[in-house]
Amino acid sequence: MLDIRDYKLRATDETTMRAALAAAGITVPEDAAPGAIIESQSPQWAVAWLGTLYEPLVTDPENGEAISGGEALPGWRADLRWIGPDAPDLSATEVMPEPARPLHGWL
Repeated sequence: MLDIRDYKLRATDETTMRAALAAAGITVPEDAAPGAIIESQSPQWAVAWLGTLYEPLVTDPENGEAISGGEALPGWRADLRWIGPDAPDLSATEVMPEPARPLHGWL
């Protein structure tokens, strides 16, 4: 049976996130742009390289004008799906709780 773990990760910036993932044995290519999906087969993992996320925009239903939202959330974000018996060492980054309205999800 496969052991699947999903992690929502946040670091202060892209460089720190790359270093934190590298410390866990996960390499993100230098040319990876926000929105990229990076995969490995041994060990088996996938990273959604998200970057800076933004608060959802709330608009007035009558006139369509923005009421709130659109502000950048702090930090650089990545989602990690790890498949295997041993959990990765993610101590160099912050593991976030699952948000009420996730902006990314694995199928």
